Amino acid sequence: MQRLKIYTSYYAKYNKVNPAWQCVAISNSKPNAIFIPSLKDLAPLWSLVNDYKNKELSRERFEQKYLQQIHRCIGPEKLKEMLLSFNNANVVLMCYESSPNECHRSTLAHYIRMFLPEFEVCCELNFDKTSAKLSLDL
Repeated sequence: MQRLKIYTSYYAKYNKVNPAWQCVAISNSKPNAIFIPSLKDLAPLWSLVNDYKNKELSRERFEQKYLQQIHRCIGPEKLKEMLLSFNNANVVLMCYESSPNECHRSTLAHYIRMFLPEFEVCCELNFDKTSAKLSLDL
């Protein structure tokens, strides 16, 4: 069996992702026009999102609290089951935020890298605007 590869991206780039790959929503909501499975358990709690957006939490503290939420509420084994349930070698974790540096999807990818080394955490998918070619930010 091929090693599961994890990518990240955001909803505005959904139409550029390889259609054979499994996109998965990891936000509290998703655009109505995008028909992909949703793993709301992987979304940060609304209170955490609001505290971060209202600048009541630093980015570092947001990431710490989100990692605690994932580890306590889901844990590596359940997360592994969730990701393997798609039966696809390429999974793209998606949400709204355009910047991976400001988004929980990068934090989740880091968690997967730490606790599920059997998965290959690849990168944020980017798409060159002039040639529409896929480029990977490592």
